[in-house]
Amino acid sequence: PSVISIHIAEGQTETITLNGTTLLLETLHAKNYEGRWLSQHGSLGISMTCDNGFSMVTYIFGNENTHLPNLPEIECEIILNWQDPEADDPASEKIVVFSEVNLRSMD
Repeated sequence: PSVISIHIAEGQTETITLNGTTLLLETLHAKNYEGRWLSQHGSLGISMTCDNGFSMVTYIFGNENTHLPNLPEIECEIILNWQDPEADDPASEKIVVFSEVNLRSMD
């Protein structure tokens, strides 16, 4: 599989588009309030909107190898490091490592 590494600055987001593949969260490194990097720590907010009208907001956690929740054969735009606009603090700085895998429908 392809391995993808993404750096996201504090309070920033990264937008990706997937169609026919998904990403498996391999590692999540997050900077804590003391400025220290922690591995497999914290959560990554995700906002997803798909061409078929489906949308969702969720969090995946650094201690769980989790696939992004998109569907096969449907293009989805995914915002990584999403945070509720009502939150008091900005989303922390992160380095995220994914592996890319193909999706297919169950027939």
